[in-house]
Amino acid sequence: DFKLAPLEELEFIDLSRRFLEQLGLFNTDGSVKSVDKFIVVGGIRNQNGKWIIKFNRYLGNCAVLDYKLWGILDGLKIALDRSFQRVSIQTDSLEVVNLIYEDVRRDSNFVLVRRIHMLLKCLSH
Repeated sequence: DFKLAPLEELEFIDLSRRFLEQLGLFNTDGSVKSVDKFIVVGGIRNQNGKWIIKFNRYLGNCAVLDYKLWGILDGLKIALDRSFQRVSIQTDSLEVVNLIYEDVRRDSNFVLVRRIHMLLKCLSH
């Protein structure tokens, strides 16, 4: 399973070291470069909170929801490329959390959400 929750709702759970070694935590945040252009900035931390990799993507003119979803999508791609078996996604957007959790149907019209679901299925449970 994956964990997706707003930052203010996250609780730190004392888990076994073996599980934590397979867990990647990633954060995404959007930074406004100018009035109408966004850059997604994020990173993946290990179980000790140390940054493993940071990433960014220039998106140009897009909706806030889009850059948050792009950050999650890029973070999942990197986590899978790095062979993480589980991830905990941290986001400050309840709208993104609801969109991903509530729109689990295959007939989603939102391409980014469908792509996120495809990558989440690649993670072992």
